Amino acid sequence: MIRFPKNNVLFFLIILIGAVFFHAFSNDSTEVNVQKADLIKQADESEGWFERQGLIVDDSAATIYLQSILDRLKTADSAESMLRIRFVRECSPNAFSFANGLLLMCTGVFAVVDNESQLAFLLAHEMSHCHLNHHVLRRHEMHRKSVELIRRQIVGAFFFGRLANFYNGRSLMRAMGGFSRVFEDQADRTALQKIIKAGYDARNAVKMFENLRTRAGGDNAFEDTTLITHPKLADRLSRAVKYLDSIKYPPEPAEKSASISFRQSFQKMYFVNSNECYTESDYDLALRNANELLAAEPLSSYAAAIKGTTFMTRRNGSDLDSAYFYLRFAANTDPSRPGFIRDLGYAFFFSGKFDSAAIYWRKYLQQAPDAADKAFIQYYLRNYYSE
Repeated sequence: MIRFPKNNVLFFLIILIGAVFFHAFSNDSTEVNVQKADLIKQADESEGWFERQGLIVDDSAATIYLQSILDRLKTADSAESMLRIRFVRECSPNAFSFANGLLLMCTGVFAVVDNESQLAFLLAHEMSHCHLNHHVLRRHEMHRKSVELIRRQIVGAFFFGRLANFYNGRSLMRAMGGFSRVFEDQADRTALQKIIKAGYDARNAVKMFENLRTRAGGDNAFEDTTLITHPKLADRLSRAVKYLDSIKYPPEPAEKSASISFRQSFQKMYFVNSNECYTESDYDLALRNANELLAAEPLSSYAAAIKGTTFMTRRNGSDLDSAYFYLRFAANTDPSRPGFIRDLGYAFFFSGKFDSAAIYWRKYLQQAPDAADKAFIQYYLRNYYSE
């Protein structure tokens, strides 16, 4: 067995660390190109996965409206990327852009945007990520910092043991998170410049951050950790306002709320997201989406049914009275829908009006004799009404 003296071991480590550094800082252009190709492949795979899971929502009205915003935001720069938008059935208000220009927009976004300016700001933010090549740059930087972690682990393990490795790992995570926050700030600033140039109301647009905080529970305890990648919403709002003040942008927003045409273009999004939020027991957002749908289509039996079912499930305070009101509206507006009649029966039942519940449940079974929940309804009728 060959035994290396300690000075040789140290020499070997120095050579190894040097090799790691050489690999990290050499041939950058080739590495970036390889990573970009890999990111595009991942984007295609991600889109395929969402489609196979049945999470993609096709909505031509929403797509046409968003495309008109993108056309308005696009500058004369021919190199600027145009996004290709797909909608994802998901209650959280998120949007994810990819290196190939794909933007996956969750239906939950429409619970936090009140008007076109706010939606334009969101789209401009994602356009900025693509145009500034943030996806590739962040991947490249993370790779280089992972090599830095290897170097620190080697040196830390040799001289200080596990404790040094722990602190090195935490500092690396913190550095990675900080780098991502820089990108987010840069995308926010670029997005503000884009929407101002396109003629949108920037003061109103940044109110989207307030909506995210109040409606989606932003700036919670998790945003205070060292591993978070996005800046806190309060900080993003503050920086945006300071920037608008610095350029003497008009002090008051001109655009107040969503227009009827805005709401009508996203009726399907409101409906899908209201159902998703209800399924996830996020009743406040479910009700908000249903309200937006009713504002676009006052006689929407579906929106009324969602509101009624949500009130009936939540059952806080006077919710049962509200459930009865909206479910009766849905059943009377569209009596051909057996589900509306069944749910109205439940509203009566939970309100203690058992005879009225039985009337509607019998009517439900007449209209849907092969209903999947037939046995369950019959159980209620047998045990409460001796049928």
